[in-house]
Amino acid sequence: MRGRSDAAAEHHGPQFAELAEAKVEQAGPEGYARWLALNPAPDLQQLIKAAGGYNKITAAQWQAFDDAYADWNWRRLNRL
Repeated sequence: MRGRSDAAAEHHGPQFAELAEAKVEQAGPEGYARWLALNPAPDLQQLIKAAGGYNKITAAQWQAFDDAYADWNWRRLNRL
């Protein structure tokens, strides 16, 4: 399984982390909390429940979760 940061960099390019850091500094904690409330992260507990247990999560389900998390993380860091 790929690391989440590897998946995000592969999906959005290697410079996304530097761009994201600058955007996070600009927004401040109140803006970040508001964004998180409106854009929750993919829910691992929901995936586990849907699969019927952690050990029953298929490779395809993990891939979909990892892709969704990488996309969410990129949007979080860039506040899209």
